[in-house]
Amino acid sequence: MREEASALAGLLHRAGTGDEAAFADVYEQLSPMVYGMVLHVVGDESAAEQVSHDAFVEMWRQSAHAGSGDPSMWAARIAHRLAVERAAPAA
Repeated sequence: MREEASALAGLLHRAGTGDEAAFADVYEQLSPMVYGMVLHVVGDESAAEQVSHDAFVEMWRQSAHAGSGDPSMWAARIAHRLAVERAAPAA
């Protein structure tokens, strides 16, 4: 795992124990990537802000179970799933 990913994994581990400052660092590092990807999928800035917020709430809730892979990919999967759900037409 790259050094950057390893540091991010450490922050997620700390966030999983309730460390809000560690999660603030996770947000700082991942928010540009998450927002950019979500905006690309949903195509609307207001919706992208809401979906990004929802993604970080879910990341906070799941941070104790982030796993051992690349944390950026883990975060991207969560954000992308929520963005696709938001962009999908109602059935």
